[in-house]
Amino acid sequence: RPPVPALSAVACRRKTRMIQRMADNADSARATPPAHRPPILGVDPGLRRTGYAVLRALPDGSRATLVEAGVIRLRPGDTLPDRLVELGRGIDALIEAHAPAALVCEALYA
Repeated sequence: RPPVPALSAVACRRKTRMIQRMADNADSARATPPAHRPPILGVDPGLRRTGYAVLRALPDGSRATLVEAGVIRLRPGDTLPDRLVELGRGIDALIEAHAPAALVCEALYA
């Protein structure tokens, strides 16, 4: 298999806008006063690399701002169960660090 290409800046902006729209529509975010809205965690799953972004609605509720983004890199030589355990640990660490109101996950396709 050829290596997975890095996302272009345009693709990253599109994903960020998509996650922002989801954050704007999240019931938990709308039910909470804007100044106290917890962040939304967006995940782009993969079995070698899983991308993530943590977004928080601005105080006026008009849009979201990026808190953190990154990649959870999994060892390709590990077995699938081992990679899934490592991915679970990475997601758990993000949830513990940011206490998101919701997790938005892109559909996995193969």
